Amino acid sequence: MKPQKLNVTKTVTEITTGADGEDVVTSREVPVKFTKIAAGPDFAMAIDVDGNLYTWGRNNNGQIGNGTDTSDFIDEKNPSEVSNKETLVPSPQMVAYFTDYNVVMQDISAGGSVGNSYAMALSSNGDAFAWGSNKFKQVENSDNEIVSTPVYVPIKNDINSCR
Repeated sequence: MKPQKLNVTKTVTEITTGADGEDVVTSREVPVKFTKIAAGPDFAMAIDVDGNLYTWGRNNNGQIGNGTDTSDFIDEKNPSEVSNKETLVPSPQMVAYFTDYNVVMQDISAGGSVGNSYAMALSSNGDAFAWGSNKFKQVENSDNEIVSTPVYVPIKNDINSCR
């Protein structure tokens, strides 16, 4: 079987000045170029050249980072019906949390095992984020077993705190 190419595009909007002096807004689709990729046991993540984070694959632990997990599956044929079917994100989707807050990503890591997947990301200014399965408190120190949107992970820079 021949490998398939990911055909991922994003919309770029440009504002120029027209002949009459009025703003002209144009939008076009451009291909996304990834600079980093990480794969967990059942999902994948990638960072594009602009530092945007994309995720896709199985979402049974919220590891896609879009605010949902298997308990939030919406049937596309009947949107009023919510079932406990497994959620699958079949193609790369930008993680809105980071774009909404203009967070530029620098590095990513996908971890866990089947049924215990989680994701971690490092921003360009050194902030760490995590989401997904929290079964062993690897995402945050709470009783939540699933964290389906990225959370900030405070990191102590005091070397003495490690002793």
